[in-house]
Order: sequence, then C-alpha cells, then structure tokens
Amino acid sequence: MITFLVIFFLLSLLVFVHELGHFLAAKRENVKVEEFGLGFPPRLFFKKIGETIYSINLIPFGGFVRLYGEESVIKSKKSFASKSVWSRIKITTAGVAFNYLFALIIFLIVPLFGYVTVEPQKSKPYTEFRRLGIMVLDIEKSSPADKAGVLRGDIILQVDSLAPSGTEEMVEYLKNKGNETVWLTLKRKGELIKLEIVPRIVTKKNQGPTGMVVASTGIISYKFPFSLYAGLKNFFETTYSIINGFYDLIASLFREEKHSVDIAGPVGIFSLGSSFFSFGFSSLLHFIGVLSINLAILNLIPFPALDGGRLLFLIIESVTRRKLKETYEIWFHKVGFILLLMLLAYFTLKDIQRFF
Repeated sequence: MITFLVIFFLLSLLVFVHELGHFLAAKRENVKVEEFGLGFPPRLFFKKIGETIYSINLIPFGGFVRLYGEESVIKSKKSFASKSVWSRIKITTAGVAFNYLFALIIFLIVPLFGYVTVEPQKSKPYTEFRRLGIMVLDIEKSSPADKAGVLRGDIILQVDSLAPSGTEEMVEYLKNKGNETVWLTLKRKGELIKLEIVPRIVTKKNQGPTGMVVASTGIISYKFPFSLYAGLKNFFETTYSIINGFYDLIASLFREEKHSVDIAGPVGIFSLGSSFFSFGFSSLLHFIGVLSINLAILNLIPFPALDGGRLLFLIIESVTRRKLKETYEIWFHKVGFILLLMLLAYFTLKDIQRFF
C-alpha cells in the first residue's frame, strides 16, 4: 500500500508540474486561468481563490488548465485568444518545458544517491561502489520462485548453508537440487526472511531451476561535482533513446514490420514503478525522471488534444497569418480526446492481461 501511494504521489507530481507550467506561463502573459484541475471531471473537491478554481477530480489520470477564451474568441485583454501567436505558443509549450526541466533536476540528483548496476564495478576517485549481492531482477510466472513468494528486488544472501559468491555458483547449486527442498535466506527492504523453495528439474532450453532472473548487483554513486556530468550524460542519452523509440513506433505504422517499442498504460506504469521501487528509492526517482521526459516528448507529437496538436494550429496560423475557425479546432481536439480515452482503456486492458 505504501509503495502504491508513493508511486501515485510521484506520478501525480508529474501531472502537477506539467499543468503548473501552463498555469505560470498564462499568468505571465496576463491570461485569466479559470480552473487548475488534477484529474478529469466530475469534481470531487474544489476551491475558488481569486479568479481561479482549484479542483481535484474523480478520474485520477491527467490534469488540465482551463484558460479564459481558449475555445472561443472573447474580446478581453485577459483572454487566451486575444494574445499574440508567440504568447499562445509560450503558454502551450510551457507544460512540456516544465516536465523536461523537472526531469533534468531529477537526473542531476540521482547520481548522488546512486544507480543500481548489475555489473560489479571498482570504486574510482570520484565514485563509490557498494555491493548489494545477488539481486532478483525478474520472476517467471508460476515458477518455483513465484510460488515460494520471492519478489523482484530481493537480495539472496544464502542458499541453504551456501553463501554464493556469484550467480553461476548459485545456479549450479540449485540445478543439482531438482525436486528437493531448499531454503533461501533473503534480504527484503532491510529485513531478513527465509523462504522454502523446490527447484524444478531443468528440461527446456533457457529454463532455470527456479524461474528467477538474477544478477550480481551494487550501487554506484558519484561525488559532487562529478555527479553533474554523470547526470547530464544520462539525461541526454535517455532523451535520445526516447526520441528514437517514438520514431520507431510512428515509423512502424507505415511499415509491415512490428515495432520493438513496448507501450504501457496506467496499470503497467504502476507495476514498473513498483519494480523500480523494490530496487530502492533512487531507482524509482530515476524511473520518474524517465517518465517525465516521455511525457514531455509525447505531448509535442501533433496529435489532437495534446499540446503538440494545439501547437500545430498555432504554427499554421503563424505561417498563413490567419486564424482557423474555432469550431474546426474545437472538434479536432474533442475527437482527439475521445481517441486518447479509448487508447487509455485499450492499454489498461492489455496491462491487466499482461500482469494479472
């Protein structure tokens, strides 16, 4: 339950940061903000402060900032429609900018606390390496480890009386214990626990005796100011990888081959977040930073109802020097919003099938 609340809070923080960007940019451009909402209506709680309603809504995914004159031309100095194209572009892209900046801050902080690495590394003058031990990275469903109650993130300290120095020694020991009872001594979130497991006799290629994916792991942290370089390097490499992933996804729609990008919905994101949290809070924080970059880049795609879709209309207006009819844009975004909800429902069902 604590894991769920922590992940939910951090994901809500991403949405809040995005909408805060729109909110502050609108205020800076002297546009009236009618409502700042977390989640989508119907409203659960709301309070009006000054000219703005602040609300928490029933559907917990997403959020919005409703601007005065955003969907219709209102002749007022404080309406969105009355502002110049450049002002509207700044307001529209501010959410993306805030998510990207938020991710950068996270990536600069994480190296100080450390990354979980699956390869033992020697400490350098500007780094510190702390060995964690043999960590469970993944578990095959309905395998002996799954039935025994082993969880991702568990550290294996002992197998019976054996304290394995590496993964090969442990796997070899378990292979010789097919259909026999073995005791695992694990470290889980600071506590020592013992579990009884019965390894299977390996009969298939690439099948392990317990169904666990394990690796010798440790935490490598960087001393300041070297942490800044490590964080920036990881930040730009992650950005490049995510852009490539979106390109591969979009390009595959026009090709016969299947895309290699795996898409997760809300359930999948929570499941992944739980896995990263099991490796430590810094790993979860890094995951949130990656999600923040994803959210920023996703919102720049010129799809209806996304910031990129609104930006597309503003670019067309700046090129043609003529504003398109509001009814076209309104219906464009309404249809897009319905499509987004349908995609959300589809990926949620896929996540439920995959994880449960």
